[in-house]
Amino acid sequence: MRNIIRVSEVLPALEKEIENCAKHQTPIKEGSRWSKKRAYTLLVLDNYNEAVLILRRILSAFKELGEVERLRTKPKLPEQQRETLRARQYDLLSFLQLDTKALYLWTAQITGVFQHSGEKIDLSELERISLFRHKLMTHVHQTPFFKSSLTMKSGIIHNPDKEVFHDFYQSFDLDLRNSRFAGLHTLVQKARLFVPEVGKKWNRFETIEILYQHINRISDRKLQREIMKFIFKVGLPTDSPGVIADALLEALRAFDSRVKKRSRRI
Repeated sequence: MRNIIRVSEVLPALEKEIENCAKHQTPIKEGSRWSKKRAYTLLVLDNYNEAVLILRRILSAFKELGEVERLRTKPKLPEQQRETLRARQYDLLSFLQLDTKALYLWTAQITGVFQHSGEKIDLSELERISLFRHKLMTHVHQTPFFKSSLTMKSGIIHNPDKEVFHDFYQSFDLDLRNSRFAGLHTLVQKARLFVPEVGKKWNRFETIEILYQHINRISDRKLQREIMKFIFKVGLPTDSPGVIADALLEALRAFDSRVKKRSRRI
């Protein structure tokens, strides 16, 4: 599985990179002329600042959720207080679901801006993340499992102390219908040439998650398409917010570096 990436570790670096990128923008004055470089840089910064607001809310929710869950384990806690904490826990988890979804939407928007900016940077990780948004959030009704599933959600996994949160976009009855997973073993055997660790997991849900997380390591495009088709047939969990934040940080660093190089050449 992917190493845990905490929002609290990435966010300060992301905010610093946004500040550095903005620092080199000349002020807009009367008579300033439009330029593609400036227009796209400002648009990138606007979207990143909004993504940071979402990440701050997520981090705040993690902190409060951890405290709420610790308080709920206290012995001899009055039932009324326990019920209040239970209700707050439910609210915080709902907010994390909503903000995770919002983070995907902003990430897809940012990816689109980068794609049209003219700067040649590696967007493979952002594109992988955005694909989840396009397939399972916005167009879930077009996926094969929607037509025969009881629900599109099958629960969440969270650990506020480790800042981990996964929202499962999978059918509730997936584990009861083995026919849905026909072909997974064959795909795993082929994928092991590129992602050796995928064969070490017996749990099919973990296997699917690993395949998706490392899809960019599979250089065989035909196999890559087959795996993606299978994944979106059965669904998968969201990336944890820290993974998305880290991908946003790396893309902004690459974008800022390209813009500065072009400025020096000019």
